[in-house]
Amino acid sequence: MNAGNAVETFLNEARDLLEQLEAALLDLEARPDDAELINTTFRALHTLKGSGGMFGPPDMAAFAHRLEDAFEKVRRGEAPLTPQLVGVLLASADQIRRLLFESGADHSATSADLVAALAAAVGDVPAASAATPAPPRPPPRRRSRRRGASASRCACRRTPFSSAPTRWP
Repeated sequence: MNAGNAVETFLNEARDLLEQLEAALLDLEARPDDAELINTTFRALHTLKGSGGMFGPPDMAAFAHRLEDAFEKVRRGEAPLTPQLVGVLLASADQIRRLLFESGADHSATSADLVAALAAAVGDVPAASAATPAPPRPPPRRRSRRRGASASRCACRRTPFSSAPTRWP
């Protein structure tokens, strides 16, 4: 199978997965506690993310990853499946479709808005308003440049086939 066929196969499977995702989400509106539907939804998101990472545009894979992460909270029982969340997920399925099939346009603003709405729906605190700042990074360690430095500081390794050092980038 060549790369063109693989991408075509991915796009066909993505269409099917998006239909499956939308059907499961619509059913979840009526039965939000249905574990089988929750797992079906998660699997569709997971497959879209994974296959999109290999064959799809990077922005689609990143967007699907955010959806999967948020829906994982529902799956673990950490966030309720509200009508608001279902609406955001349905809009996100439409966004995935645009990211896949309308590749010439800039969809980043819509993706960012949906990710923010998704975070609000599952109770995530945006990174910009986090209460505790990140700790400062320690200064980098200086490497010894003296001759005879220990092997743990040496940038070379000996292979079992030769006693000559092999340089690693």
